[in-house]
Amino acid sequence: MNSPLQPGNSDQPSSTTDRPLQSLPQETLPKPSGMMPATEKSPITILIVDDDAPVRHATSRILQLKGFLVFTAEGADEARRVMETHGNGVHLLLSDVIMPNESGPVMTAGLVKKYPHLKVLYMSGYAGDELGEHGYIRRDTTLIRKPFTIDELLDRIRDVLSGPPGRA
Repeated sequence: MNSPLQPGNSDQPSSTTDRPLQSLPQETLPKPSGMMPATEKSPITILIVDDDAPVRHATSRILQLKGFLVFTAEGADEARRVMETHGNGVHLLLSDVIMPNESGPVMTAGLVKKYPHLKVLYMSGYAGDELGEHGYIRRDTTLIRKPFTIDELLDRIRDVLSGPPGRA
């Protein structure tokens, strides 16, 4: 079982897939494994939306190494611009829930209406119950809690991609 550890902890696991994304230096990123359903002709395309640059960059780099085509956006406006250009080819929206100016769920509601094929996975440092109590997400929303390990992220992506198109 993978358990996220805090950066700087002397009990850091030796496998990079057991570390939280925030603590991965670039030189320790895992090699591509080909485990995900991406091919050279039609890679799975993911749009990552997160206002936290280190999380956004680390997540992007890891997913690229795993064979995904990745676009990133710092917030809702940038995400809409990416979708205007590449929306029909984006398979998964991986979005933070709480962001400045516009929440992930508010942004996603509009994107899912315009791109009904889009699948959605939210990420947050807050617990799902806490987010639900404050009206950010519904109870049945697919969420991965930060910090997450590479294996946890890939498992959640695999689950979402194998399911029906997303709900906002």
